[in-house]
Amino acid sequence: MMDIILLILLSLSLTYWSATLIAVVVSLIKIKSLPVSTIKDPQLYPMVSIIIPVCNEIDTFEPAFNSLTNLDYPKVEFIIVDDRSTDGTSALIDRIAARDNRVRVIHIEKLPEGWLGKVHALKIGAENTKGEFMLFTDADIHFSTTIIKKAISQCINEKIDFLTLIPKFENVNILLDTAISFMIRAIFAGNRVWETNDPRSKHAVGFGPFILVNKETFQKSRGFEWMKMDICDDLAFGLLMKQAGARGKAMVATSDVSLTYSRSFYDYAKSTEKTGLAYTGRFSIFKAVFVSLLAMILEFIPFVALLFVHRPLALILSIISIFIMISSLILMSIWVKRPLLSCLLSPLGITINSIFIMRSAWLGARNKGVYWRGTFYPIEELRKGQRI
Repeated sequence: MMDIILLILLSLSLTYWSATLIAVVVSLIKIKSLPVSTIKDPQLYPMVSIIIPVCNEIDTFEPAFNSLTNLDYPKVEFIIVDDRSTDGTSALIDRIAARDNRVRVIHIEKLPEGWLGKVHALKIGAENTKGEFMLFTDADIHFSTTIIKKAISQCINEKIDFLTLIPKFENVNILLDTAISFMIRAIFAGNRVWETNDPRSKHAVGFGPFILVNKETFQKSRGFEWMKMDICDDLAFGLLMKQAGARGKAMVATSDVSLTYSRSFYDYAKSTEKTGLAYTGRFSIFKAVFVSLLAMILEFIPFVALLFVHRPLALILSIISIFIMISSLILMSIWVKRPLLSCLLSPLGITINSIFIMRSAWLGARNKGVYWRGTFYPIEELRKGQRI
């Protein structure tokens, strides 16, 4: 009986890693790096409105925003939306606006009923833009000086309405880098990101650090009201635009867009309090725990069988799984510029993430909801509002 269970688990593990390798290879083929701009005349660049929601970003906002003020782009405005900050961010962005006439600040004092704070801030920002294109980004993102020129050139040349860019995740330490590398792989394998580029597919996703949209096309969509209670708002953004008939594209821009996803395990644990339960568990405590445990088993079982089981078929399945595993992880490391060791330590990465996801499930069950950006949201409301 135990032999049968072992072979079933090894077969599932082989399938799991084969699917991962396929996802990585397809992504490598279909998701290209952002090329340089081919527009020579500065007058041909349309105006871009950059919308940045902020909430208690006093330690990270100014260094990131400085990279935006150095952009080599002729027509740009910045809309900074202060989502009820309490740590001095409000005063900081007012000082920034006072010295740069391209910056407009909007302070939100009260969150309307039935809205996530960040999504509401994005909505308010979009309503106050003047540009033909709108770039939605986060408060801690760093940009190269030429990124907007590259992105707009791509949109104009290929008639793209929705462009999202995959950033570089800065290294912190080997344990945290390993956890983040697994998270990145899970997003790509689980969301079929490459389908964003396929006009025949109804599927698409966005990445919060860089979502550039044609304003006219966005106004034909159902707008932020449609995703007002979706915690995975960036992923839902791509679906929103695809449903509006937008031509979308996801590209790699690890040389032009970067962020430090988490600076400590505490920060990483806090981030999974919302995304772990929402994304992995679909707001089901049982599903979050089950998926986490199953993924851990599928990652570890080839090594367990290789070391402790001496039956020929089990050894063959283990060796094949480990070979496919290593191949997919090396390819991913090269593609998104992640440290190779952090990718190869995938079983450790899944262990860290599973612990945090199960923690988020426990907190969700205990609190019957999620705390995010200083506001409590009941699970039932979040479940009803989930779009992705």
